[in-house]
Amino acid sequence: MKRFTLICIFGWLILSHQAAAQLADSIDISGNNSGYFKLGDIKIFGNKKTKPYIIERELKVKKGDSLIISKLYETIAQCKELVYNTNLFSSVTITPILKSAYEMDLWVTVNERWYIYPSPQFKLTDRNFNEWWKVYNHDFDRVIYGVKFSHQNMTGRGDQIGVYWLNGYARNYTLAYQIPYINKKMTRGLAFTANYLENREFPYKTSYNNKLLQFQQEQFSRKSFSASAALR
Repeated sequence: MKRFTLICIFGWLILSHQAAAQLADSIDISGNNSGYFKLGDIKIFGNKKTKPYIIERELKVKKGDSLIISKLYETIAQCKELVYNTNLFSSVTITPILKSAYEMDLWVTVNERWYIYPSPQFKLTDRNFNEWWKVYNHDFDRVIYGVKFSHQNMTGRGDQIGVYWLNGYARNYTLAYQIPYINKKMTRGLAFTANYLENREFPYKTSYNNKLLQFQQEQFSRKSFSASAALR
């Protein structure tokens, strides 16, 4: 009965991996009376950009651990969910590979997401299109244009960078960077942001009919710079 139970567990877990299934058929696990499997190696496939240690950090297990056979499915499911929750991968598969009646490996296969997201920007400074078109004679000097760019995995360590470059009637130059792990234990992260703004107009009071009155001039009337940093 015990041998039948073990075969059912591993048959279900590794059905999707032909090589692993062939290996499981060639190993007699009936002699394993301990209820545990020793985890030999963790192999990672499909990570063209992401560093292997970023994936290994999310796993609940490490090399040399003893895995309880009766909780093997639950352990693997939790590991899969933790890796997927990094938002770095579109799919994650974790397959147990039997090496002997007492030892197994884990194969982690991932498909990486698309990490680069450029976004062109075009914005009218007026309240609506009709005001820009009729009152200001669709003057393109009253338009803000540019691009927003973000990379969700810049160096393969789960670090994110964002760049805003907006020009025209107002200017906005922003650089933001976030790295999740900066220490050996991978428990602390760092983030910083720098921002420079220039405006030709800004509201200074409200009229009797609740309309915002703008102070404006041809040259940039207000300039500001800000920077911040955070340790997580």
